[in-house]
Amino acid sequence: ACSFSFVETYGAIGKDFIEIHHRNPVSKYVGETKVDPSTDMAAVCANCHRMIHRDPENPLSIEELRQIIAQHTK
Repeated sequence: ACSFSFVETYGAIGKDFIEIHHRNPVSKYVGETKVDPSTDMAAVCANCHRMIHRDPENPLSIEELRQIIAQHTK
């Protein structure tokens, strides 16, 4: 959502590090649920992941978070 790069910021320790966000909340799954990583998941930095879930009852979409970031980034 924010284009943050762990490797650019932290060097080697940040290589291959990212958080994965389930676009459809896992808490809403009923029984065994098939997940397609290409459409049902998104790679996000830890800060963006927390902001997406800031209101657990109404998580933001990646697109909504990008709009918020754009409004507050100069």
